[in-house]
Amino acid sequence: MHLFLNLFIGKQPVKWASSRISLRLARPALALLTRLWGSLPQPLIPLRAGLALVASAVLLSFTSAAQTFKAVPLDCGGWFSGFAQADNGRLYGYGDVFGAWRSDDGGSSWNYLNWSIPGGDFYGTGMAVQKNNADVVYYCTSYALRKSTNGGATWSLLLDVGEYDTPRFRGSSPILIRSNNPNEIWFAGPRKNMTGWLWKSSNGGVDWVKAGGSNFDSNRARTLHNVAAFANQIWVGSDDGLYVSTDGGNNFSLVGGSGSLREVGMIARFTTGSFAGVGLVTRSDGGYAGGISRITATNYNDATTYSVSAAATGPFFLGYPSGLQIFSDGSASAWNTGADIHAFSAAGNGGQLFTKRATTLNTSVVPIWTTAAALAARNTPDYGTDQVIEAVGNPNKWMITGGGAPMYSLDKGLSWQYFPNGSGLAAVKTYLAGVSRYDVNRIYVPGSDIGSAIITDGGNSGQATFSSYRSYNGLHSTFRVLEGPNTQNLVLAGVDQGASATLILKSSNGGASWNVVSQTGNGLPRSLDGITKSVMSFTDANDFLVVLASGTAHSDPIPPGSINPGVWRTTNGGASFTQVQDLPTTGLKTGFRYGPSDCFIERDAVQPDVRYFIARDAPFYRSTNGGTNWTPRTHPYNGAAWAWDLHADPVRGGNLWAAGDYAGVKVSRDGGQSWNATAQYINARLVSSCDGKIAVFGSKTGDANPRLYYSDDDGVSFRALTSPNYNFHGVQGITVDRTGKVWVSWNSVTVVNPATTVTGTPAPSAQPSSAVQVYPNPAAGSFSVSTGKEGATITVRTLAGKVISTRPATGTLTRIDAGNWPSGMYLVQVQAGTETTVKKLVIAK
Repeated sequence: MHLFLNLFIGKQPVKWASSRISLRLARPALALLTRLWGSLPQPLIPLRAGLALVASAVLLSFTSAAQTFKAVPLDCGGWFSGFAQADNGRLYGYGDVFGAWRSDDGGSSWNYLNWSIPGGDFYGTGMAVQKNNADVVYYCTSYALRKSTNGGATWSLLLDVGEYDTPRFRGSSPILIRSNNPNEIWFAGPRKNMTGWLWKSSNGGVDWVKAGGSNFDSNRARTLHNVAAFANQIWVGSDDGLYVSTDGGNNFSLVGGSGSLREVGMIARFTTGSFAGVGLVTRSDGGYAGGISRITATNYNDATTYSVSAAATGPFFLGYPSGLQIFSDGSASAWNTGADIHAFSAAGNGGQLFTKRATTLNTSVVPIWTTAAALAARNTPDYGTDQVIEAVGNPNKWMITGGGAPMYSLDKGLSWQYFPNGSGLAAVKTYLAGVSRYDVNRIYVPGSDIGSAIITDGGNSGQATFSSYRSYNGLHSTFRVLEGPNTQNLVLAGVDQGASATLILKSSNGGASWNVVSQTGNGLPRSLDGITKSVMSFTDANDFLVVLASGTAHSDPIPPGSINPGVWRTTNGGASFTQVQDLPTTGLKTGFRYGPSDCFIERDAVQPDVRYFIARDAPFYRSTNGGTNWTPRTHPYNGAAWAWDLHADPVRGGNLWAAGDYAGVKVSRDGGQSWNATAQYINARLVSSCDGKIAVFGSKTGDANPRLYYSDDDGVSFRALTSPNYNFHGVQGITVDRTGKVWVSWNSVTVVNPATTVTGTPAPSAQPSSAVQVYPNPAAGSFSVSTGKEGATITVRTLAGKVISTRPATGTLTRIDAGNWPSGMYLVQVQAGTETTVKKLVIAK
């Protein structure tokens, strides 16, 4: 077995997991392969390469020995907002609040790229990648514009745009790399303490000057466009319409005059054929109305000859469209995100007419948060069709963004399917994970959009088993999964995001399905942001407390009486609620749907009727009768600092831990009567404990950013589990489980095994970057192999080791015809000198 491990490790990108059991399962297969290796006669020695590949497949099929870090990405589940595609097929992507990502295999697997970016800067608004160099990529967020020259491994700051000053214009392209000069960079957006919305750099982003004169001083530039076929023409979509420059950006003119176009968000142009030069832009007609306009000219080098006309759409209402794209065959598409309408303009039409086009969904891949039946009933891609692109080298493959996850099509947009589950792409904001009282492998993960996920194998597989979104097919956020006297009777409490209303769900089968608890006449007052905190008795699943929000993310005028913070109790499973006594009824800060951590409510591990409660600017309280009555106890910080986190140990009764930011970490051993500081000072906002094992997310002296610290001696000493350049972003909670592992709730959920220390900057998905690339992947008729080196040999085998094709590489890029190959998975081996690299390839027809 060690022979095959030596062959495999270092040659292949592997996701090492934390299960020793899986490696024991793989051991017999590897032993058999080793015996075959040694017994081969001399004439069959070449078959050893095939055996090595089979061993690789075995190792890819089983998890291996303990590691420190493993992600459970929940199959995306949140808004994936945009793509940037390199000319070698590499994909970059970004999400609303989930950072930047990279895929080197056509979307089958993804790497997280924000590890080296400090702070919480993960609100992505745009990306662009340089032609002929896939490693040079630009990424903008609500805070900054950054550049990477190593494929996203590290980033340098180019522009500080200020906190939340950059709005998100869905589908737009706010970064432009000039088609004829990779050092000329354009940026549409604000700059901190400066006037203007259009900026230009002539030296790769080092220095910047204001562009566009005064045209964009108060007029927000939204999207930028420039193509090699019209290298001197730069188009800028803005609030006031479309501006074009025909002299490389020195002068700009408003197309059609004032009022002809509004809120131009996307731009596409025909570059070949009889319609070369014609542009398509999305426009707003006010409110949710809008459409597609055609930009034509008698001379595209003369801005005075440009004119605007509306493209015909019908018979349907397109609204303000997204996903505008012109494809290599001359066809074009646009989408209505809200109504899931695909508008299509056939090749040869030049975008003059868009008609409604039917789509279907392939259910071969079903994410954790939905079902095959739900996909078949919907038959359209997810809401959030902000961008659609055509894959390099495969005009039949389109890829589209989505509010649940990105999807791809292999037939030019007629049928769509999700990328493989477990790809590493994570896009769900999760909240404090819960650990089952009865099953060490059962982890409860509440979250935004998909409601919740339940992990049943301790995280070993990297995937969850259940999601409440399967039963409640509407956007909903929950903040704790409540478990009582067993693992079967569960409660979810949170908010219906679409209805802006309180939501309570119940399950009687361990989370496999959920039912809505009616909110009619149950005594709970109206709450736009629902329930932010809750806790259940461990002896009675019908007895639980809920905390109603004190704030709201509701943007419309707030109706009177729709915000009612406070704590309510039910003893009949939610049929009726009674407000508890002795807690403040006014001025109580209990959070809102996107910020639920203004208060904390916990249960004691041993005493079934003891509860604990604390809120910002409020005392610390304890109840001894299940939460009906409360008495003040000693505040962990004597009221001099907020309690940013409060955690009751799930094993040791009376053990409470508090995090007070600059006031450090405190512990109580007597149910909150007295508090003591830990021996080592840590500036912390999150803390968790389980039977003497403590995790803290915070900073010691000298830390530039928060790190994950761990103690296995009940808080006497702490050691860092993450290095200074390993930045978790937007962490909402940490949980120590009964085996001592730490669950970090942030972008989906990550489990950290404290047996060793994270010293590098690993990505949450499996695959490190490689010079060898195979694309498109999945492929249909043909695919290309980029070897990164000349003189390589390319061999393609089935998983059983049968050679399908072998040939010398053509330079550094080789195209291989797979038209007669059956659908399935193949292994592509590239031998370059002493280096051997194997990539998985999926043929899907």
